[in-house]
Amino acid sequence: MKNFILLLMVSGEAKEKIESIRFKYTGKKIIDALAPHLTLRGRFVLKEGVSEDLLRKSIEEFDISNMQAKADGIDKIGDAIVLNVKKDGILEKHENILKVLKDLTNSIRPERENKSFHPHVTLFRSKEEQAGIKDIPDILSFDRLCLYEIDPSVDKKWVKEVFCRDLA
Repeated sequence: MKNFILLLMVSGEAKEKIESIRFKYTGKKIIDALAPHLTLRGRFVLKEGVSEDLLRKSIEEFDISNMQAKADGIDKIGDAIVLNVKKDGILEKHENILKVLKDLTNSIRPERENKSFHPHVTLFRSKEEQAGIKDIPDILSFDRLCLYEIDPSVDKKWVKEVFCRDLA
């Protein structure tokens, strides 16, 4: 069964700063096989009888425009060092996409949705705490909404772009 994820892709100066941080700490600009992003809808699968075409059409019609969000400090979630993002505006878009997709998909981690949704951008992965990370962006801009098929294992070794659309 295919696993999917829906992302807002970070753009502009914020993307450059995040890639610089990633490269400084890991030697790579890509983490978990993905460019800097905010997960709008966590890992999910299609309900029985639902086609990828119907999923794509529903996401293409989702009302979302070019948007920004404020950064809210650095945190550690499991082995991920993350840049927290204020929920203003993002939570509403998250809840709206859940409504759009509720009859089409099943969540793998429903406990991380709705009011428990924790918007963030993964900077990199590390077993140790990381202090003194500098030059983090204050404002994050997002320019694309992307649907990916993702590695269903915990290794997160691969992703396959299903489609992306520009945010107007």
